[in-house]
Amino acid sequence: KIKCSKKQVEVHLASATVAELGFPNGANTADLYTAILTQGGQLCPAEVGPALRLCLKDQPEYVWLWIAMEALSDSSGDLLLVFNVVHDDDGLWLSTDRGRPGGRWNSGARVVFVASSQVS
Repeated sequence: KIKCSKKQVEVHLASATVAELGFPNGANTADLYTAILTQGGQLCPAEVGPALRLCLKDQPEYVWLWIAMEALSDSSGDLLLVFNVVHDDDGLWLSTDRGRPGGRWNSGARVVFVASSQVS
């Protein structure tokens, strides 16, 4: 279940690989999110995943963008899912995966997060 903001806001997004965020050997979700916050970024509102998928029509093929966000619950209530914005052989699509705090991210995974605390 996604809770959406009642008003429209603009967020300034940034992306970096897990290695660029300080983890050349990969990281778990909790450590990755701590690094994003420590470096001045913020987690994305959940709406960023679907909105980015709708807006990003020219995404390069075979590029997956993982949305750094609070995990969504699956149908059994477990916190399991974050959005990823994908372009692969099947085309452009929105998927979910890797929301557990201990879930592993490889060093080349590209993560999208809010660049600063400023929203307008």
